[in-house]
Amino acid sequence: MSKVSLIALGVFLLLAALPNPLAHAPLLIFAAFVPLLVGNQKLTGWPRVRFNFAFCYLSFIGLTSPLDSAALGVTGNDLLVLAAAFGLAALLYTVIFAVTAALADRGPGWAFPLYWSAGWLISQWLCQNLPFLIPGPIETALVPWPVILQSANIFGATVIGGLIFLTNAVLAFALADRSHAASIWLLVVTLLHLGNLGYGWSALRSDLPADETVTVALVQPNISAAAYQKAAQNKLLEYGFWRELEKLTALASDQGAELVIWPELSGTALPAKPARARTAELLYGTISGGANAAVIGQPDGSLSQPYCKTILFPFAESFTYRAGRAYQPLPSATRLERVGALICLESLYPAVAQKLVRHGAACLALLSTDAAFGNSTLPYIHKNALALRAIENNRYAFHVSNTGPSAAFDERGRELALIPYGERGFVLVGVPAARLIF
Repeated sequence: MSKVSLIALGVFLLLAALPNPLAHAPLLIFAAFVPLLVGNQKLTGWPRVRFNFAFCYLSFIGLTSPLDSAALGVTGNDLLVLAAAFGLAALLYTVIFAVTAALADRGPGWAFPLYWSAGWLISQWLCQNLPFLIPGPIETALVPWPVILQSANIFGATVIGGLIFLTNAVLAFALADRSHAASIWLLVVTLLHLGNLGYGWSALRSDLPADETVTVALVQPNISAAAYQKAAQNKLLEYGFWRELEKLTALASDQGAELVIWPELSGTALPAKPARARTAELLYGTISGGANAAVIGQPDGSLSQPYCKTILFPFAESFTYRAGRAYQPLPSATRLERVGALICLESLYPAVAQKLVRHGAACLALLSTDAAFGNSTLPYIHKNALALRAIENNRYAFHVSNTGPSAAFDERGRELALIPYGERGFVLVGVPAARLIF
């Protein structure tokens, strides 16, 4: 196959495998990188570098291109900034892939799959620990198949990503090398998958019994990115934004909600006087002391100490907000007692959720607004990332986004409720009290 054909096939398989609004074939993720790895076997030097860059750049464009871009009000300047950001991200991954390929060239031929799976794990470690990089959680593709993901509560979800890349590398190696080593690698990866599936099947059969539940409501107002910006500049519009949220919250309270969760930065216009229609406590996003924060408010108007976002979006937030340092869950008056709030891209970083759980969080709640990305692949990847945090920490988890999709997951990462992208409304989820402490 030509270089262009390999790039086109790889990008298509990757975009088809990841959670996205157009296609959904998650098991394709086990073959999505085969064209990339075959190309790296065939090419050397600058042609290999250009090949990797083209693959990465086109993939990032596909991930972030919204189907409803005309309705988002994206300007020419926005497109230039996005193009530059895509180029920087693609360049970083190109360097990682090129270095991995060069090391694989110098190693023994049979170790090709090992080099690439290790290279991917190292890349994700770097992305989780360097402040200007963002992880690429390919394992989010498998959230519809929770049986594959249960071992994440032992090794972490990133290791599942390593297994995905190992499988791709073994397939690419087998296509290029018909030797005995390829047969051994195929056997090894098959045994790894069987063991992983066996553990997953066992874990999914070990549910705990539950009688009493805590009722949690997820509220999705479906306010566009343009409306968000206007509301920030106009107090009347900001008040109207808050009223929309309060109407949905009142309905959820009437149906028995004990805790209501709003999206990121949704409570900046909340008046000091509590709403009469609300009887549930409210977890919402706001700005506190120059930080992007989350607080829990009681019906009487009292507020908890804020949780301040610890990982800021590079450039877009790092120049605007200060970063938090404490990983303290928010106190709840319900039987949850402590809620681990995360904000926006923090769900992509396993360490944030782990620290909140270590400090006593009985469940996880991600407050987000993905409105600027429209109906692209990113909001779906973002939603699925929280399912991985649920499995890793053995906790129920709630992803609440402004324009959606919003969802609730149990401690095994199974989707319990969903508000689709672009819809306004709320859903109620019962969290079994027996599963609040493990």
